[in-house]
Amino acid sequence: GMLSLDSGNTTSDLVAEPAAIGNDLAATEQQQQQQQQEQQQHHKQQQDKLLDASLSLRSTSWRIIGFLYTLVATVWVVVAVIVQYLVVGVGDVEKKWSFMLPDLGATPGRAVCMGLHFLGGSVITLLGVWQVCACSRRQCCLHLHRIGGRVYVVCSVATGVGGFGFILQQRVLAGGWTMTVSFSLYGGCVVGFAFMAYWKARQKDVDSHRRWALRSFSMAIASFVYRVWLTIGVQWYLVSDPRNSYVPEEDRSVPFYRDELYNQISQWGFFVLNWLVVEWLIRAPSTRLQRLLLDSVFCVASAFVCLFAYSFAEYMLRQL
Repeated sequence: GMLSLDSGNTTSDLVAEPAAIGNDLAATEQQQQQQQQEQQQHHKQQQDKLLDASLSLRSTSWRIIGFLYTLVATVWVVVAVIVQYLVVGVGDVEKKWSFMLPDLGATPGRAVCMGLHFLGGSVITLLGVWQVCACSRRQCCLHLHRIGGRVYVVCSVATGVGGFGFILQQRVLAGGWTMTVSFSLYGGCVVGFAFMAYWKARQKDVDSHRRWALRSFSMAIASFVYRVWLTIGVQWYLVSDPRNSYVPEEDRSVPFYRDELYNQISQWGFFVLNWLVVEWLIRAPSTRLQRLLLDSVFCVASAFVCLFAYSFAEYMLRQL
């Protein structure tokens, strides 16, 4: 008792001091946790802003590439897919469907699978633009967005099922095993990404739904992108003249697709690069440099689409 009186501290003071220190530590720890949460929330907000920009098509770059893609892809789908195969080609499927790629209509089973693939692929190639456009998510159009989403998923599955069905019957595609493996993986991505977008929407996980929808969109446009790759290769003489190496061999592979290094690269690049760009959009922090790089990517993409449009128009005029 004398020690407590001499030191000026009572027993209650000695008990209170550790409690006060503990409270201060707890408050400091709570403050640090709050700061970490604020930083994480800020980082997420930055990612969401970037994703909003990528999905809303508000920027000039998005508007330009969106308009060019929609215009050119629509013409290509109508002329080179629907008219060529599903209108003119139905009169003699075995012959008219196989003039560019071997055996597309060689048997009824192959023709049914490819017809399903053509129909489903045509829909998702064009419908995906509407689904990622900001106007489709306005309150007045939200019901159309949901209906379009269901149609998109069904057509994605149909595209994949038709493609897989043809590959199982054909065994080896025109580009050999490189094309067979890459196109099989691509078909899996088309179906898988569309399903994940639908599943996340059903779970009301809007953020995850939008991310998977963007991944799915990158796969939906990949079929058109592959034609752009081929056109660039021919126009810039990155491949040999296809007329000299377009005859199928015994295993039904075509030297033009199988042996050309550029074509082997394009058989993977047409969907892998799309996927990488999307992952960059989703994950990269929103900075001025990032936006500059994004605009640069869209400028290059716009130039390639214009080149494809010119080459496709030139080809169609020669056919008249």
